[in-house]
Order: sequence, then C-alpha cells, then structure tokens
Amino acid sequence: RPPTPLDECKRTEVVSTQVVGETRLVRATTRPAARFERPRSLLPLLLILALQLAEGALLLHNSAFQDEALYIYAGAQIWHSLTGGPPPPENYAVYFSGYPYVYPLLAGILNGIGGLEVVRWFSALCMLVPTGCAYAIGKRLYSQASGFAAAALFAFLGPTLLLSRLATFDALCLALIALAALLAIQVSEASEPAGAVMLAPLLVLAFGAKYAALIFVPLVIGLMAVRTLETRGWGRAALHVALALATLVGLVFTLYHTLNHDFLHAIQGSTTNRAPIATASSLALLSEILSLGGLLWLLGLVGLYFSGGRVRLTSLALVACSVAMPAYHLYSGESVSLQKHVGYGLFFIAPLAGYAVAEIVGRVGPVRLDARWLAALMIFTLGIVSGLSEANWWYQSWPNSSQLVTTMRTQVRPATGHYLCEDMEVVRYYLADVTTSPEYTGLGFFQYPGANGEQLTGQPAYVAAIQGGYFDLVELSEASPLDPALQAALAANPQYQLIARIPYTNSYGRSYYLVWRRNSA
Repeated sequence: RPPTPLDECKRTEVVSTQVVGETRLVRATTRPAARFERPRSLLPLLLILALQLAEGALLLHNSAFQDEALYIYAGAQIWHSLTGGPPPPENYAVYFSGYPYVYPLLAGILNGIGGLEVVRWFSALCMLVPTGCAYAIGKRLYSQASGFAAAALFAFLGPTLLLSRLATFDALCLALIALAALLAIQVSEASEPAGAVMLAPLLVLAFGAKYAALIFVPLVIGLMAVRTLETRGWGRAALHVALALATLVGLVFTLYHTLNHDFLHAIQGSTTNRAPIATASSLALLSEILSLGGLLWLLGLVGLYFSGGRVRLTSLALVACSVAMPAYHLYSGESVSLQKHVGYGLFFIAPLAGYAVAEIVGRVGPVRLDARWLAALMIFTLGIVSGLSEANWWYQSWPNSSQLVTTMRTQVRPATGHYLCEDMEVVRYYLADVTTSPEYTGLGFFQYPGANGEQLTGQPAYVAAIQGGYFDLVELSEASPLDPALQAALAANPQYQLIARIPYTNSYGRSYYLVWRRNSA
C-alpha cells in the first residue's frame, strides 16, 4: 500500500556519518514531531531569561548615572538635529568612546518615547542576547545541558545584571559581539562558506557601538578560523578568514571615506592611546578581576580539561577571548570600567564553565538528589547571590539625584542662566525641558578673563568667576578636588547664599549636595 502520513512520522531516520580526522559530522533528517518538542526543550532557557530580566528590573533602582545622562542627552540633540532642529552644540564624536550616531542616537530616540526607564529596558533586552548566545554556543560545542548551565551562570553575574540596568554603550556592544561569536561558530560548521561575509558587518557595528570592541575583531575571526580548522580543515579555514577579512577591509574603506574623521580622535583618546583615569596596582586589579569572575574562570579551566580533541582548540580560543579585556586592564593599570569589561570576557568563558558543570553533575535522574546535584545547586546559588550583591553595590555607587533635581528646577531660568554644576550631566539631562546646554559649566574645563585681561583656566578661572558673580547657581557634591577652593570662594562672596544642603548616600558613604544661589542686586 502507498505510505500514509502516519508511516512517514514513524519512518526511521537516515543518518549519514562522515569522519574527517577526529571530527565526526552527522547529518540527519528531523522528525516532524521534533518541531513540537523544541519549544518545550527551551523552557529552562526561557525561565533563565525571564529571571534575568526580573532580577535587574525589580532589585536595581537609582536615578541616572552621569554617563547615562550624557549619552541620552547627546542622542536627543542628535535626533533633534536630524529631524530639522539646530546642530548639537558639542561635537560629541571627538570624545565619545562609541560613535554618537549608533548607541546615543538610539538612546535619544527611546528617551523621547518613555524616558530613562525605556532606555534601560533596551539595555536589559540587549543583555538577553549574550545569555542566549552562551546557551547556543554551549549546546553546539558540548551539549544542551552545557548550554543551559552556561546561560544560568552568565545571566546572574554582577557585570551582567549591572549592564542590564545601565543605559550606556556596553549592553548593545556586548550583544553584537555575542552574535558575532555565535555566527563564527555556526559558519565554521556550515556546508557553505558564504556566511563568513556576515561576520564583518556585526563586528564593525559592535565597534561603532563602543570602540573597545576593536580588541574582539581579530579574536572572533580567530575563533571562526580555529573552529573551521577542527571541522572542515585548513583549506576551508583559510577561505573563511579570507572572506571575513575581505568584507571587513571593504567596509572599513567605505566608512573611512564616508564619515567625518573626528571620531578618530575619540578612538585614540578613549581606546587605543588612552591615558588611565584611575590607576591601580596589578595586584589590586587582579584581585578585583578574580572576585568578579574567578569562579567562572575556574570552571572554564575544568571544562577545558574535560574537552576532547573534537573541540579542544575551540575551547582554548574561548579562553583566549575571555582574558583579552582583563589582560588589557592589567597592562594599562586602568580601573575605570573594569567591572563592565570583565563581563565581556565572562561571556566567552561561560560555555566552557557550563560544560564543566554539566560534566561534574553527569547523568542523574530527574528526582535523585545526590552530592553532584548539591554541588551544582551551590554553584548557581553562590553565583546568583554574589552577582546580585555586586551589581547592587555598583548601582548604588552614584547618589540618587532626585531631590537635587527638584531643588534645581525651582531655581533655573529658561535659556538665560549661568550654572556651575559638579553633576552637570545629570542636572542638564533632567532639566532639558527648561534649560539649554550652553547655560551649564562643569568642573572639567573652563576659561574666564582675569583682572589683567588674560584668559584663566582651571581652578583660578572658577574662583575668579565666583568672585565676579558670574554664576547664577553653583552646585557641588563634595566629590571633586576643586570643591574646597570653590566653597571658600563662595563663602567669601556675600553675593552667594547657600540655599540647600541635600544629604545623599552611596556605596562609599554619606555626603551632601550643596546649592548656592547668587542674590539679585
């Protein structure tokens, strides 16, 4: 009799096996029933993603961080100029650590839709991408259990939770790097090499989101080359690398001759030739790095030990990718952004760490609770608790500025004031509806004419301006080395009156916002 649909569902699958060196490639048809089983098999991953979203959104709250305020404010100005408004008063491309028309523009648009929380939710969604990619890489290289473990380990790390609630370049950049890493693995195992040309656009876009992604361009291409070597041999590896590099060179050439070159100054100043802002000893940096991700790196080394010849080179490549950014911090002595950049490395080590957990736990029954399950449970619990504690500490490292903004709103005047603000980025962002950017002066750079007509800069310029009654409002938060001299100048000038002393608490202790007003003549 002719075959029926039921016979087709029961048909034994035909599996063709090809052995290349030590690598076994298996191609099989998929049963129709598998399409209905797959969503159910992803339930653990969906639960992990949901918990990652909920943990950050429910437990991490604060007003805008100065970097968040700066990028969103700049993006709103750029969007306004693109839709018919005046050009931005500042050339942000000269000093931003990412191209202003990538993340800041997106943040400015989202801020116009729903404010800071919507922009932070965008970061939260971006951070689901590396979690999902850690699962996909772990599953493809090792096993599905390894993928689930990798996702669970990465999702609740301190850097992951912090970036999920931080409206900065990092979440988008890491999402694009994660997609590039996953694509590199997939392309290396594909029968057609054309997918290699898609690697360059992802890497270039990640570089545009944040220039620090430059360090991962050769690493991700190298990851593709190594995995292709393991699965397809030297010839296909060379072809994949050639396609990726040719596309990359073409894109870079096109962008270089299309875009304004102002951003090259920012690349040097913020990335390739950056002078450390806050230096620390190698021992202190290493201690911080290990406290942030030591457990995952330890598990990753265990996973490397367990990995066989089939994936040994790829596992080594993942380890190399994971240590690149921490190694750069150790080399430069820079402590600023260390906790964020460690998160980039932990993404690459997560699949190996997940593989180690899966191997340690082994095959046990769904109900049985033995020492191996207890060990795995303890690892995940320790990771969740320590990760949330770390993220909360960082998230409270800047003060809540709500009361300060409320006070300043009662004192500013539309488009006519001169305001010296230590927390200029935050105040300017929240008061964008009633003030303009030229009204503000920060504590970074300022020029003011002296008594003899010479142009003063730095502390003498600020003191002279206060003595001359130039500023209508002065806001200090007792965090700058300039504060004592400025407070002394304000106290000595009877024109200024201290109108608010607002207490605040952050992770470092308790202090005050001080607001001084110049009395009208």
